[in-house]
Amino acid sequence: MAFDFPSSPSNGQVFDAGPTRYQWNGYAWIMQSGNIGPAGPTGPTGPAGPPGADGAPGPTGGLLVEVGDAEPSLPADRSMWWQSSTGAFWLRFNDGNSVQWVQVNSNLILPPQDGGEYVMRNGLWRLKSQRLILDGAAMATGVQVAVPQSAKAMRYNGQMISSSATAFNAELRLSIDGTNFIGGASDYAVSGAYFQSAALTWANYNTTALSFLMLGVNQASANNPAMFEGHFNLQRAATANLLAGLCRSGSYQAATHYQGLFNIWCDGAAWSAATQIKALSFGSFTYAGTINEGFVDLEWVY
Repeated sequence: MAFDFPSSPSNGQVFDAGPTRYQWNGYAWIMQSGNIGPAGPTGPTGPAGPPGADGAPGPTGGLLVEVGDAEPSLPADRSMWWQSSTGAFWLRFNDGNSVQWVQVNSNLILPPQDGGEYVMRNGLWRLKSQRLILDGAAMATGVQVAVPQSAKAMRYNGQMISSSATAFNAELRLSIDGTNFIGGASDYAVSGAYFQSAALTWANYNTTALSFLMLGVNQASANNPAMFEGHFNLQRAATANLLAGLCRSGSYQAATHYQGLFNIWCDGAAWSAATQIKALSFGSFTYAGTINEGFVDLEWVY
C-alpha cells in the first residue's frame, strides 16, 4: 500500500509507515534511525493541564439570498433566489449533469380581500369584477374607483333609485391621471346617438358642456330606477383622440318610460397621444337628490 502522509503536519509530528518512523521538521519528513519496537504498555493518565485562552471569534456564517423579479445573472451553485414578483423561493441545484433552479417553497398568494372577484393569470392576480355601492348619499361627488393596471375596457351594469320625486341622473366621469376628473367643454366633446322607444326614432346627442357621460336619467318619478348597462373603452383609438362606448338604459323622462341605446364617443383637448383612463367616478353630479338605493357592477377586460 502506498504511504499516505498526513496533510498540514505540525513541526515534530511523527508518522509510522510500516516498521519505519518519519518525523516532520517543518518542511520535510525525516526518516528516523532503527526500526520501531513493539508497543509498550499504556502508561497512567497524566493530570489535566490548565485550560487555554479563548480563541478569536470565527467569521459570521450566513447564506446569501438574491432578491428580485428577474433571475440573477451568473448565479453560483447552491445559491438561493427569492422571486419578489411571485413569492417563489429557488435553489440553484447542480445534479452533476446539469444546473438549474428548483423551487423549494409553495408560492400560493391569496388575492386581495377587498370584496372584488379575482382571477390568476401568468402567476398574478387580476381584478375581474367588483361592485360599487351607491346607497344613501347625495351623489354630487360620486363613488370613485381606480382602473386596474393593463385593463383595456370595462363592462358595467347598475341602477339608481330614489324614494322621493327628485330628478337625478346616473352619470360617469373620467380621469386620465387617477386624481383629477375631466371637467367641461374645454376637455372633451361628447357626441353620439340614442334611440327613444316611445317615439320610435333615433336622435342625435351632441353637447360640449358636460363633464360626464350620461348613463340613465329619472326626471322626478319616485321609486322608478334609472337602470343602465354597457361597455366603455379605456384607451384612446389608435388613429384619433377618441374614446368610444355603448350604453343601454331603461329610465323615466317627461312622464314617459323609454329605453335608450346610446353610442357615445369623446374627442377633445384632454385626449393626448398617451391618454388612458386611470379612474372612474359614478354618481349623480347634476342633481342633489338623495339616492336611496344604487349599485354599479364592473367587469374589467384585459
